[in-house]
Amino acid sequence: MGVAALVLVSAAAVAQPGEPRLAVTVLDVGQGDAILVEGPRGSRMLVDGGPDPDRLLAVLDARLPPWDRRLDLVVLSHPHEDHVAGLALLMERYRVGRVAENGMLGSGPGDAAVRERLRADGRLVAHLAAGDSLMLDGVPVLAWWPRRGSVPARAPGDGRAINDTSIVLDLRYGSRRFLLMGDVEDDVDPELLAAGIAEDGRADLLKVAHHGSRTASTDAFLTALRPRVAVASAGTGNTYGHPAPSTLARLAASGARVLRTDLDGSVTVSTDGRDLRMERTGGRTVNAATIRELRVPPPGVSVALLPVPCRIPGVRSVTPVITASAVPPPATDKRTTADRMAASLPTGGAAGPSGAWLLPRRDPIPDGISIPCYDRPRDDPHPVRRGRHPARPRRTPDAAQPHARGRGGCGL
Repeated sequence: MGVAALVLVSAAAVAQPGEPRLAVTVLDVGQGDAILVEGPRGSRMLVDGGPDPDRLLAVLDARLPPWDRRLDLVVLSHPHEDHVAGLALLMERYRVGRVAENGMLGSGPGDAAVRERLRADGRLVAHLAAGDSLMLDGVPVLAWWPRRGSVPARAPGDGRAINDTSIVLDLRYGSRRFLLMGDVEDDVDPELLAAGIAEDGRADLLKVAHHGSRTASTDAFLTALRPRVAVASAGTGNTYGHPAPSTLARLAASGARVLRTDLDGSVTVSTDGRDLRMERTGGRTVNAATIRELRVPPPGVSVALLPVPCRIPGVRSVTPVITASAVPPPATDKRTTADRMAASLPTGGAAGPSGAWLLPRRDPIPDGISIPCYDRPRDDPHPVRRGRHPARPRRTPDAAQPHARGRGGCGL
């Protein structure tokens, strides 16, 4: 196959060596979430750890250099096993700087292993809530959710209630905006809209909430945010039907280019603050009929249509989604919600090895907490029998065989 897709590209499409870029990668970790954020000066933040520690390490090891196994900040959005189970082994193999979470103790074995590891290391963790801000290489990262004081100390029995405590993060770099939605469901969307999440313009990248379930990303939310690129993290052949056809239809109707890790592999969206580029490690064959071109670029963006070669062994497919010449954003005297939140950054705090910064307020994990036996929540992919406390959950066929799917498209 000689041509994979028609893509938008400009005269500034070729990145210059050493060009500082913010890159967000939704990692292909099976039926779960793990998102790697790489700052423009080299700092790294990992949001969630997926369901399987071996698979998480495999995808990270493939992306990061072997001489620099470093993560400046790890954020756990909420303590469901498909988000937390990979983190305990990660903390053994990687140099982890700081840890942040929503403040809830989970009931699964993966969460228990992480807590034990944190206690053994004597680590303190930050509890993030709406209004908190942190910086990654000068990139503001704003927390929109959960509401402060609303997260119970222990996980309730209802899986939806746990999902709705997920940390929602908003990254801004230049004129570009990336939203990481955790697993919040449709009842949270109106509250986020009421809080002003749509006041600062559209989302260039939307990490789709709750793996694209049917109760994720309402029409009103998508209409307000108008995401350019939407990525759903889901496992091949998962039993939950993620992502749901109805949610995929809503995303497409909003004008987003929709990708999913079960078909497209790990998906990276990067920017220098003006352009927007997408890269994927494999998955489905993409052709012109499946590409939803983005809306008309802003003034100053030159556009051309170019073919992209496919089936090149060892080469990942790269799609410059939007590339712009150096057009400064329009001046405005009105402060946005992001400006107001960023202005509230505390003056204290600590910097990681490459400049990662985290707010100074940290809450220790309490000692002497008895972790109850794992009782499978509604949306967790790793059932474990009562009476057992394994250090890590059983791997699903998808997690045990990360490459056992037909990849008919570009990439590895």
